Amino acid sequence: MGPYRVLFIPELLDNILSFMNRDYNMINAHVCKQWSEIALDLVWWEVVNLHELLNILRPFKKVDGHLIISAPPLSYESKSSFFVDIYARMPHLHSLDLRVHYAARLIEADILNLLRGLPDLKKVIFPEFYLTSGIVSELSRMKHINIIKSKIGPKQGCGEEEDVDSFSPILQQEAFPALWDLDITARLRDVTRFMNSDLAPIKLTSLYINTYVDDKPEQLHKLLVTLSKQCPVLSQLCVKILHVPKQLKLFPARQITFDALRPVLSFQRLTTFMVTHKYPVNITLEEIEELASRWPTLESLSLNEEPLVMDDFTLDLRALVPFARHCPKLRQLGLFMDATTAETHPTTELRPFTALRTLSVGASLARDPGTVAVFLSQLCLPGCKLETSITWTGFGGRPCRELNINHRSVLSELQARSRRWTGIIDLLPILIQIRREEREKSKARLAALQEVDELRMKNIKINDR
Repeated sequence: MGPYRVLFIPELLDNILSFMNRDYNMINAHVCKQWSEIALDLVWWEVVNLHELLNILRPFKKVDGHLIISAPPLSYESKSSFFVDIYARMPHLHSLDLRVHYAARLIEADILNLLRGLPDLKKVIFPEFYLTSGIVSELSRMKHINIIKSKIGPKQGCGEEEDVDSFSPILQQEAFPALWDLDITARLRDVTRFMNSDLAPIKLTSLYINTYVDDKPEQLHKLLVTLSKQCPVLSQLCVKILHVPKQLKLFPARQITFDALRPVLSFQRLTTFMVTHKYPVNITLEEIEELASRWPTLESLSLNEEPLVMDDFTLDLRALVPFARHCPKLRQLGLFMDATTAETHPTTELRPFTALRTLSVGASLARDPGTVAVFLSQLCLPGCKLETSITWTGFGGRPCRELNINHRSVLSELQARSRRWTGIIDLLPILIQIRREEREKSKARLAALQEVDELRMKNIKINDR
């Protein structure tokens, strides 16, 4: 073993590795810690392929022009040095996508130092439950940050709910000077207080809010009132109250009502709105008419089409008619309906949607596929996609949003309803095409009759001469 000791003398090892090409030294960097430091110094001397080089330090991917970096495992002793390497070697990084599979509090100090070392950041993406008060406070002081995202899913990783149980960032003058897109997970009352501050990010155009607390409709109303006053340029708003109780039983006092949602009509530029809750929204057909008629600029609306309590209906397929009549720019619509009663008044004109591309019916009930498909074919254009089922449970595998063994009846009912809509999904494009062909034939017949009338009038004029 004597001859091999020379390979552990730093000066000699550096001399030996300097004669090797960069591909071999990238391999040498994996041998041991001592070899890694010397080999990396040689590789970093001239950066040719940043993607390939950073993969030596820690596996990552390059997607849409930004770096996706996985944090070291929790058992890794030198986590701090990992984050130091990032901002020491890439101080002008513009986009950071950090993926972590443990609680934010375990590396919050390292993340704060990382943010301070990357003053040019414009976009950050963190796992859910990572936007703590401390991290948001630090982000508020960054001059160029315009996008703060929180992604949900197994690849992104996930923190723990308790890290955002209390949300109260400390803001200073000129906080969030460039922020326009924000995702946040916190209690609605905390978000309301945050956005009601004189230093709140009022230039937001997009705001996504998740909460796992069973917030009351009154709290949602207060939030919407605050946002309508504080965020004059907000165009996209999503509020998801993702609370899954052990026993799913309807409590009417906990249902979101139209009165709770009415402040959305006070926004100046809001064109996209989504609300998600375990109970159906308590809204009538008359209120749907008011909502649609007062919101002609609406482009996307998801009115809780995916409740977990699915046996309380206030709407049927007639709820689609006002949106087709009043909202010419509407591209996406989601409603929870009893699709078995679709009778309209004989004098009601069924004007088709002009821009709708996606109709999401979620957990809506449909018993007669043929009747439902015939009605929808009068409103939907070719290419309109029909979406069903529950999509917001199970994301990230968090207990607070999972349907488990206590919800067997819910899961069974969801599967049954989804099967009923399968026939409608298959039948609808055929009926839409048939109606389109009939309209074209009708137009052709009308044009022919008009031409005959014109010829008749010309003939009368000639005879009168």
